Amino acid sequence: MYIFNEKAEKAVKEKGFARFPEDFERLRPGQSFTFWKDGDNVKIETVLPASELKTAMRRAGLLTA
Repeated sequence: MYIFNEKAEKAVKEKGFARFPEDFERLRPGQSFTFWKDGDNVKIETVLPASELKTAMRRAGLLTA
């Protein structure tokens, strides 16, 4: 399963907004996309718009179609 912006989503629920970089666990300044495995899940943090997200996931080998 893909899990997107988990920490940022929690921040939105708690305080109504998420800010970069404090509400992102692994995304660093200058990055727009990062991912890592957590058991059977792939966790993704991104500030990319949806229109660019699939391209980034394909480049990372997370999508094949």
